[in-house]
Amino acid sequence: MAAHLSQSYLVAEALSATGLKNRAVLFAMDPYVKLTALPSKRSARCRKHAGGGRNPRWGGERGRLQLALAAADDRILVEVWNQNVMTPSDRVGRCELSVAAITADPQPFQLPLDTGGEVAIRARVADSAPAVPRSGGHTLGGAAANA
Repeated sequence: MAAHLSQSYLVAEALSATGLKNRAVLFAMDPYVKLTALPSKRSARCRKHAGGGRNPRWGGERGRLQLALAAADDRILVEVWNQNVMTPSDRVGRCELSVAAITADPQPFQLPLDTGGEVAIRARVADSAPAVPRSGGHTLGGAAANA
C-alpha cells in the first residue's frame, strides 16, 4: 500500500522594497518579485508595481503569490526584477531564504539583496493550496515556470 504524501505550498505576499539598484534607462522601474523553490525550480511572481522605482510597494492583491513545493525543496530564491516593455526583464537583486525558516503562521521577512537594498515579504507554508483570486498574483510551476 502506497503512503500518501501531502503537498506543501508556499503562500507569500510581496510587501515592499527599499534602496533597489536602478535598472531603468528612461523611466522609473516597474519592479516585481519572483520566488523560485530550489532545487525544483517551481516559481511564482507577483504583479509589477508600475512606476514603483527604487522603493516599490506591492502588498494586498498586487503582491500575492503562491507555489507548490516539491519534497526536496529546501530554499526559496527571492528575486526582484524590473519589467521592461521592449526588452527582457532585468534582475534587480536576489537572495535566498531557507524553507525551514518559514512556518504555518504568516511571518514577515526583511531580506537584503545581493546588489544592495532589501525586499520585504510575508510568507507561510500551507498543507493545501489556498484560493487565489483570478485578479491576484501569478502562480507558475513545472515547465510553465521556465517559459
